[in-house]
Amino acid sequence: MNIKQLLMNNSLFESLDADELDLVIVSMNPHELAANTTVFKEGAHGNYVCFVVDGTLQVLKSTDNGRESVIATLSEGQSVGEMAIIDGLPRSATVKSVTPASLLLLKRDDFNSLLSKHPEVAAKILKALARMLSIHLRKTSGELSNLLFT
Repeated sequence: MNIKQLLMNNSLFESLDADELDLVIVSMNPHELAANTTVFKEGAHGNYVCFVVDGTLQVLKSTDNGRESVIATLSEGQSVGEMAIIDGLPRSATVKSVTPASLLLLKRDDFNSLLSKHPEVAAKILKALARMLSIHLRKTSGELSNLLFT
């Protein structure tokens, strides 16, 4: 599968047409990782979102006793770190490669440039990001409710 097809299947880009997606792709930077490499650490400054082109990543969350728990496994076409292009706050989890991996990185500065040059494209991505975060929040709220009231 080529990169364009791969990204068209990501929910952040589902509302973009092929030409609009090309504008985003030229703003991305490729990054290769060996297996067992840290992509970013929980608490570190975040300024980019990662799209998995090939390989497998694990998302890990630190527990109160200092252990790491796997909260998600990501593969081809999935993304991680989306909030970093908006808020610039510290990372909420650690991400490591399980296998060798190929990533595409979209840095906040590059996204902001896209926003100023092609606001209609960036707005579509922001709407998709808001929808995705809303879904995650609803799911988390439901899980929290189940933990508190069962």
